[in-house]
Amino acid sequence: MIKKLASVAVLLALAACGGGGDSPSTPTPVPTPTPVSFGGTYTGALSYTSSGTGVLTAQGTVRITHSSNALTFGDLSMSVFGQTITYGMGDAVLNQSDRSFDNMATYQSTGCGTVVSRYYGYFSGDGGILNLTYKLASSCGTADIRGELRR
Repeated sequence: MIKKLASVAVLLALAACGGGGDSPSTPTPVPTPTPVSFGGTYTGALSYTSSGTGVLTAQGTVRITHSSNALTFGDLSMSVFGQTITYGMGDAVLNQSDRSFDNMATYQSTGCGTVVSRYYGYFSGDGGILNLTYKLASSCGTADIRGELRR
């Protein structure tokens, strides 16, 4: 009789601790992370330097579309002294591991002929910050544009 009481006590103790029951516990599913989209319109202050000039700060805007690891950049527009200046950009490949991109492109400009450009940078935070460097070279000289743009 004492053995039976001891066995019942052990079973009750196991049931109280969650053990000994016949219903298996369901594991908690691991949530699937929501992919970050880098598409949108980014605006912010850009510093502009060119051959023989000092640093000029201007408001800049660029629109980006994003699909998988493909980025498509619209023209970079800058407002300088009431004038809008646009610089051609294009496609780039997104490095998913560090959210960076690096691309070179060429386009024809009015007055300076062929422009060779290189634009590179990375996305920060939740993808709402674009750190951009844009370098240009043509028969008119070189230019360097840098800044942090926000969506």
